[in-house]
Amino acid sequence: MPFASALHLTTHFHKHGHRFGAATENDYEKMAEAFMSQPLHADLYECTRTDGDRIRLEGITHYYGVAYDVTIIRTFHIRDAHGIAMRGGPAGFVAHKCRE
Repeated sequence: MPFASALHLTTHFHKHGHRFGAATENDYEKMAEAFMSQPLHADLYECTRTDGDRIRLEGITHYYGVAYDVTIIRTFHIRDAHGIAMRGGPAGFVAHKCRE
């Protein structure tokens, strides 16, 4: 599941890649793909918006990803703990993002 375009990948890599320690755009995209395709587990929260966006948040690492129609990555970054806490924790945060 790749990013929608090379420009989209480049933009997100330069904005967020350093926080993951990704050395290249390819490394960053592989991390995003692995995150969005891993099986759900106790600390991985997910929902699907009515527009088809699938949202994921890992409760421990705060990794956050959005994919469209389960095939195109929209974003992948680390959310701040305060923003998650303000929405009632990981489950509340994901529920809030799904209502947006």
